[in-house]
Amino acid sequence: MSKQPKTLKKEDGEKTRKLIMETARSLFMEYGYRAVSTRKIAEVCKITQPALYHHFSNKQAIYLEMLRINLEQMKQSLLSIINSKRDLQECLEHIIYYLLKTYPYNLNQLFHDIKHEIADENQKVLRQWWEEACLAPISALLQTASDEGSVHVPANTSVKQYAYLLMSLVSQSEMEKLGSEAEVKEKAQFLSEFIMFGISTTFRDKKKA
Repeated sequence: MSKQPKTLKKEDGEKTRKLIMETARSLFMEYGYRAVSTRKIAEVCKITQPALYHHFSNKQAIYLEMLRINLEQMKQSLLSIINSKRDLQECLEHIIYYLLKTYPYNLNQLFHDIKHEIADENQKVLRQWWEEACLAPISALLQTASDEGSVHVPANTSVKQYAYLLMSLVSQSEMEKLGSEAEVKEKAQFLSEFIMFGISTTFRDKKKA
């Protein structure tokens, strides 16, 4: 009988931690890092600040853990898409759709917060997480396509730059506040075609032929 309360307490603690993470993610992505306080997070979670500090030492610790979890989920999802799609354009379209649908926040705001609000030593860690979760899978996909001859990468350019371009386009699209499922799919298709063919009709027509 004595073990049951401990088990229940552990389960309650895990639920509270998960609630804090989900709430913090929503608040940080909507208002930015600076505008969100631990008091606000606790208030939305309907817990006390001491209860919050039982799980996290401060706001930055919450933010770092939130990004770690999100980036790990992103990495696994991107790898799953890449491993399941053979056609490059289809793969890019699904990647962009996933990013627009799952991470509908402004990446520019996210990077601004990291640069100006997070301690220097943690910025380096976040940069590494970001590159491993997002840039590395997309760069590897484009490198494979380049090796196979389906993507041209100039000598003074790297596939990593193309990956940055993709993320920049996605970030700008997130600022448009896409609403319906159809809008997200249409934007994903448009961006994947733009990345593949640019604004030229010549290569687009060859692809369709």
